[in-house]
Amino acid sequence: MATLHVALHDGFAGDEVVVTAGEREVYRKPSVTTRTQIGLADSFEIETEIGTGTGSSSTVLCVSLPGRGLSATRSVPTTGDRHVGVSVIDGRLELKESEERFRYA
Repeated sequence: MATLHVALHDGFAGDEVVVTAGEREVYRKPSVTTRTQIGLADSFEIETEIGTGTGSSSTVLCVSLPGRGLSATRSVPTTGDRHVGVSVIDGRLELKESEERFRYA
């Protein structure tokens, strides 16, 4: 199994957040707000089948904020553990992927 570590970073202000991985809903929370002191609103992990480098070795991650009409999708490799940071910047969702974990204050 590979693990996708998802961190909701900056710009969340009482937002409902819905996250799907492939066809399955993996996260839903009604009131997510960023703690500005550390730039983090929430975090969670998703277990996925590990890819072998051939065939399907990624998971489609979709993050939406229904109350704002925002959504973003990203294909994330599942060849090992990955970290995805999600922020609301200038009225849009941005997903940032990293092989290393994010640092917080």
